[in-house]
Amino acid sequence: MSGDEARECVVSIKASVGRARNLLLDLYEREGWRVLGYSSWRECVANEFGQSQAYLYNQLQAAQIERNISSIEEKGIVPESQLRPLQQLEPDQQCEVWAKANETAPNGKITAAHVQSVVDEMRGNGHKPEIIHVSDDSYEWYTPIEYIDAVREVMGWISLDPASCEEANGVVGAETFFTKEDDGLAQDWFGHVFLNPPYNMPLVAQFTARAIREYENADVEEAIVLVNNATDATWFHALLDKYQACFTRGRLKFWTVEGPNLGARQGQVFFYLGRNPSKFTEIFSQFGIVVCKYDHQ
Repeated sequence: MSGDEARECVVSIKASVGRARNLLLDLYEREGWRVLGYSSWRECVANEFGQSQAYLYNQLQAAQIERNISSIEEKGIVPESQLRPLQQLEPDQQCEVWAKANETAPNGKITAAHVQSVVDEMRGNGHKPEIIHVSDDSYEWYTPIEYIDAVREVMGWISLDPASCEEANGVVGAETFFTKEDDGLAQDWFGHVFLNPPYNMPLVAQFTARAIREYENADVEEAIVLVNNATDATWFHALLDKYQACFTRGRLKFWTVEGPNLGARQGQVFFYLGRNPSKFTEIFSQFGIVVCKYDHQ
């Protein structure tokens, strides 16, 4: 994106963020804020738009969803509130839910509450999931200490674990950690982050998206994220497209206060979001193959 294009986007967005959110998304994805001289997206938001970052992030997500459902959407601007429930779903599910919401809307008038009801019906639970490290219905899974030691060796220390509990932090040793009661998605992130997110949808997608956003906004200095090797998932490709990944040999044996170590049911990947990729490669190569699409040095 050129400087002139970026400035034109800003002018149009200022006129009406809600009506120009496609331009907001373009400015974000093509890093127009860089050519405008800002060091981060947050700095651009604060200086150009006079809106909270949370509001603009919701508009960004609405633009992404609207682009995804564009093949079934009629012309016109969809209120962001109606699109917000779709944030919980994968792109193909978003299209399915939006089509059904339009077909079943009372009196042909779609509302945010109706969209949420269709989302709940698809998920078959009628409520939002708890924020918890769950890969089955019985256990919380905690990261083995040898991997935590490697995380510390790469980053020096762990400032924050945004999805944890007191028992897990006994090994992780983060200076600050958030439990499911704290709701890590509602808190500020900072410093050197280790993230072993909840593995159920939509939380894994929300936590990993938050990690990417906080790093790219320079609020987080660096982060190491541990997730399942979900190569079919959109959220997984969002990480793999930009950041170093260590595909572990064999499956991690997570631990739990409920009993012996638990063997994971699929492979795991550590992603590194930071500016010291050579050190990550050096340390994590002991666990598996390290790959990266781009060089972040």
